[in-house]
Amino acid sequence: MSIMPREAVVRFAEEMERVLKENDHKDGWDSLDAYELLGSIDDERDELLQAMDTYFEHKTPKNLAAMLDEVTDIANFCMMIFDNYREDYREIGKPKTAEEQREEFEAWLDDTYERGEEGAREREHET
Repeated sequence: MSIMPREAVVRFAEEMERVLKENDHKDGWDSLDAYELLGSIDDERDELLQAMDTYFEHKTPKNLAAMLDEVTDIANFCMMIFDNYREDYREIGKPKTAEEQREEFEAWLDDTYERGEEGAREREHET
């Protein structure tokens, strides 16, 4: 089952990608740990508060763009944490998708057919 994202989510994701592409010249985030990325979120939070104060004092298009840029920066750092740790999340108990469950079941059936029922029991003990 595919989830159709809301229009707001699509617009936000497009903005996040625009900012990421602007920074393609930098090293990626896969070597950064969660605490380093959280430090960046903290820095961006301070920048967002300043941009919000500026915007709400002087509502100009430039100040609004600056505020929204900071929001996007924070979202990108959050995405980086998620991206770096998503496999850990799956390993510690995030429920498998129906597709993953089906694939595992089909592999079990194939194994049972190829190795017999005893071979399938051995495979269960291996995992």
